[in-house]
Amino acid sequence: MKNTELPAGRTARAPGREHPVRARLARSLAIGAVIAAALVAFEDTYRHAALAASAARPLPHGGHQSVASILASGFAGAAVVVTVVVFTISTVAAYRRRARQRATWRGWEGDREPRRRSRAGSWR
Repeated sequence: MKNTELPAGRTARAPGREHPVRARLARSLAIGAVIAAALVAFEDTYRHAALAASAARPLPHGGHQSVASILASGFAGAAVVVTVVVFTISTVAAYRRRARQRATWRGWEGDREPRRRSRAGSWR
């Protein structure tokens, strides 16, 4: 192995910041799955009669749909939508937090302290 190559399985990131996007996506998926499961449990408990009536009607091509397939497709759809929304919100929040930290810290000026703002909302 050359000095310029990284060992297998390692990245060039700092030790505390391994994969923030993967962690954010994993948290978003977990939140999406929990919310979708709660929605499906509610639908199965309180709207089971409406689901059964909907499943009893024939589809245009002559087939039938089961209650379980309706609930499964609802779970998948809700999980995807909630995951995308939570991931987008957390990514924007992380970007804004990182931009705010970079704007207040003046490392190139040799300051040891972060830059103090004279009034709220001022960037100069």
